[in-house]
Amino acid sequence: MFLKIIIWLKNNWFKVIVIFLLLKAVGENPYSYYQFLRWVVSLSSGYLTYSFFPQKDMSGFGYLV
Repeated sequence: MFLKIIIWLKNNWFKVIVIFLLLKAVGENPYSYYQFLRWVVSLSSGYLTYSFFPQKDMSGFGYLV
C-alpha cells in the first residue's frame, strides 16, 4: 500500500503541489501570492495539456468535468 502511494506521488507530484497551493489561496494572503499562484496554475495546466496531447485520449481530464 505504501509503495503504491509513493509511486502515485512520483507520477503526480505537480498535481499535489498545485492542489495544495490552491487550497492555501482560500486564506488571507498578500497579492503577490496570487500573482505567483497564477503563474504556477498556468504552467501546470500547460504541462498537463502538453502531456495528454500525444495520447489523443482525454480520459485523464475526467476530474475537470
